[in-house]
Amino acid sequence: MRTYRSIGLGYLAIILLLGSESSSATGEPTNETPSSRQIYFGVSIDPTYSPVVELGLKFANGTVGACSGTVIGKRTILTAGHCVNKMKEIDVFFRGGRRVILARHWWRHPQFRQLPNGRMDNDVGIVQLVGNVPAGIGSLSIASANFRRGELFYVYGYGQTESGGRDQLRGGSMRATAVNSLEIIAAYEAGESSTCYGDSGGPAIRAVNKGTPKQRLEVVAIISSGEPSCMTASFFSPVVSAGTRQFITQHNQ
Repeated sequence: MRTYRSIGLGYLAIILLLGSESSSATGEPTNETPSSRQIYFGVSIDPTYSPVVELGLKFANGTVGACSGTVIGKRTILTAGHCVNKMKEIDVFFRGGRRVILARHWWRHPQFRQLPNGRMDNDVGIVQLVGNVPAGIGSLSIASANFRRGELFYVYGYGQTESGGRDQLRGGSMRATAVNSLEIIAAYEAGESSTCYGDSGGPAIRAVNKGTPKQRLEVVAIISSGEPSCMTASFFSPVVSAGTRQFITQHNQ
């Protein structure tokens, strides 16, 4: 991930430690808040209690890859549909890789579709773990409303940075420049962030009641794809439609 934005970066770093059902640095619940493609121009986030995780992928042909994902249940990870397509094995890394839990099952949205331009519709996937997520790591809820055009939102992932590094959780902010029921586009703007390789499957988040005791975090969309340079535009798959919410609920055990 990339980020140049200086205002609010401290808040950005805090926001992903917590959430509506996530935990503080002490492990106690709190209501405070703060492909594959990493966040360009982003800030480093402490992964210890973050609900954003890294997925280690092994394809059926023996090749390997990586994606990002979000804890949405005791054994459930939300990620991109293309991150679970034709996989032989998926390992989920918590606490910055200090804890690994194997995936038991994974599902791709039944209406997932690869488009001729390389982008994807309904790029949503679910990973079910063999055991519960580690203690102290909470889950994020699914939003019921899409982003509005021009809305600022937060993105998180383990992908490539502007310096070429990766496998470190970073966060940034982007602005929705085009929105419809199947896709959100965020054009890269100076002073904002961008997604890159390894961020696929990571969350695009809205902070509700920001700055108040009732603040909570909602996942509105999933990082799906982007331009090869990582500095032109990023594309996201919304998770707010009735069909997609039903798919997620069905597999959120």
